[in-house]
Amino acid sequence: MPTLDEQLRVSLAKFPIIALHAKMKTMSADEALSLKQRLALAKEQFRIKYASCFWYMPRDLVISEEMLPSIARALRKNGSREDYLIARSLCP
Repeated sequence: MPTLDEQLRVSLAKFPIIALHAKMKTMSADEALSLKQRLALAKEQFRIKYASCFWYMPRDLVISEEMLPSIARALRKNGSREDYLIARSLCP
């Protein structure tokens, strides 16, 4: 019978962004997300937290590598503690 941890990993594998959040919580400072992962995370956060963090940006904003510092700044300024930690991983 699989352990609870193994069951959780299998469940999270179905949802890559949620799995990425779980990975970030256990990641050391030396590890960094790839650019592709950071862009996916930034796009997801922009979509989810638009009303609370990104209300002053255009809703149809194209998020690119150049936009990552602005996304991280908005998360730090207008978000919660969790958002602050996510911002830290967007711009290592």
